[in-house]
Amino acid sequence: SSRSGSSTVQAQSRVDDAVLNQLRALGGQALLQRLVTLFFESSKGYVAEIGQGIGDSDLEKVEKAAHTLKSGAGSLGARAVFNLAETIESAARNQEVHRLPTLFDELSVAYRETCTELTSALEAGSS
Repeated sequence: SSRSGSSTVQAQSRVDDAVLNQLRALGGQALLQRLVTLFFESSKGYVAEIGQGIGDSDLEKVEKAAHTLKSGAGSLGARAVFNLAETIESAARNQEVHRLPTLFDELSVAYRETCTELTSALEAGSS
């Protein structure tokens, strides 16, 4: 894959740095650390619940977990997770069951990449 400058890297970013910088400006590195840790602790469970709900055809569970995940992701500027959680929430609400497995696969990848990016952002900010 060819990389042309930093624009490709930015396009693939899962997290909005502006939001992280805003949080850092509000409460310093300690606040950001606390919010990211809270997100890691809670979001893992919601991602798992979405997967379980899809497996059990429990659309209400999927919708609720996606809604909560969306809120947490939004507060940290985790765009990719936010957008996918929103799409999953809406697909579950509209009973578009056939879309959910693929969306969940995309969410799982985006979630892993988001966690990696947030970890890097914390390490960059603490040095």
